[in-house]
Amino acid sequence: SVTGVQTCALPICDRQVPLLQLIDRTQARRLLAMGTAQDFGVDFHKFSAKGRPASWRYPFTLQTLMH
Repeated sequence: SVTGVQTCALPICDRQVPLLQLIDRTQARRLLAMGTAQDFGVDFHKFSAKGRPASWRYPFTLQTLMH
């Protein structure tokens, strides 16, 4: 489940997203540094599906971590 909502109840079950993405050296270093952080510097509550309509699309991407 995703924040208390069944994952297959969300429209992400039939959604395809790119798995791999090219990143540069700076982005790679930033991602490696995030490995030591508990929250990865992301407010995950902002991306919660809880209380959203069934048509809501999960907006989290690798770019979210690259801010």
